[in-house]
Amino acid sequence: MQCFCNNCQKEFEPRRASTFNCDVCIKKLANRKYKNKMRHGGKREELIKENGLICYRCGKTGNRFSIVTHHIGGDSENHRKQVNLCRSCHFKIHDILGYRNDIKRVRELTKEMVENALKDRELENACEILGITRSALYKIRRAYNLPMRKNLS
Repeated sequence: MQCFCNNCQKEFEPRRASTFNCDVCIKKLANRKYKNKMRHGGKREELIKENGLICYRCGKTGNRFSIVTHHIGGDSENHRKQVNLCRSCHFKIHDILGYRNDIKRVRELTKEMVENALKDRELENACEILGITRSALYKIRRAYNLPMRKNLS
């Protein structure tokens, strides 16, 4: 008896009567659930349900491959602060933080963007708006010769 996969719509022969997806899709779905639980503490699916597959920084829409979940604090063990980003914005954030070897890339955060985020706000709020950590904000402020101020939090 041939059936059509609910996920990819390809024809396949089920191993048992209750199977609705082909073997390839079953593995993909299981892997997605595992990654969501282990890497993101279940937060990725929650963010997708709340906001859809939309980049937090640039507003670009995408699919599950082009939109990734980023830990704002850089601590992959702390799952409380995460946002969905397109791959381009995610790469740029990691580039700014110095995770990449080639730091000579054009940075996306302009001086005006950083100044606007800092305007009359606590550092934590500015970091959330920019989608970066406090240490990254410190590096950017030094690079743009912006005034340093004591932490308000």
